Amino acid sequence: MDGVTLHILNAVGDFQDDQAEKIRMVSLQALLEINRFLPPTNLDIVFLHAPAATVPGEYIGGRSTSASTIFIYFDTGCSDLDMIIEEKLPAVLAHEYHHACRWKTVGYGKTLGEALVTEGLADHFSLQVFKGEVPKWCCALVEGEIKTWLKKSSKELENEDYDHIAWFFGDNKTFPGWVGYSLGYFIVEKYLRCFPALTAADLVDTDAKEILAESY
Repeated sequence: MDGVTLHILNAVGDFQDDQAEKIRMVSLQALLEINRFLPPTNLDIVFLHAPAATVPGEYIGGRSTSASTIFIYFDTGCSDLDMIIEEKLPAVLAHEYHHACRWKTVGYGKTLGEALVTEGLADHFSLQVFKGEVPKWCCALVEGEIKTWLKKSSKELENEDYDHIAWFFGDNKTFPGWVGYSLGYFIVEKYLRCFPALTAADLVDTDAKEILAESY
């Protein structure tokens, strides 16, 4: 695919040959679907065995570090790796692709508020492209908890020194797991209800403050 280079890190044989080929084929097909909503862009997409970087219980995870680089992490010791590649890789790739496109304009964001919006948009975009169930990290809080954490987060929206790990992954103390993802999903969902003609793809370069204003 023009502009996209896939790198499967496999020097020690973490992936079987057929699994590496499946990653290539699934990724290319997913990118075709993604490009129905967001334009093609130059990307290096790196696939590697890195269990500690995967979502607990999902055996896959991702990170977009810039407008041109995406990392997709697998736990290749998972007995259902073929299923993970076929069923979960497309959604993870869509999430990270939205991040990469956002990096090109407004960026991921430095403040808590910006990060909440960026993550919420990426999860909504993944569902826009591939449908399916809302990810568990997006619905980790019940309605009452959403209100509580909206209030708590309102004091830190402009904070550039916020604890990203605690807000988005939990700390086993004050923060339960996935608070930031659930808040971000809610914030973007509320904005999309206010402006039903828009989609997460349409909002890829929208300033976070505009979206936050509908929830705070």
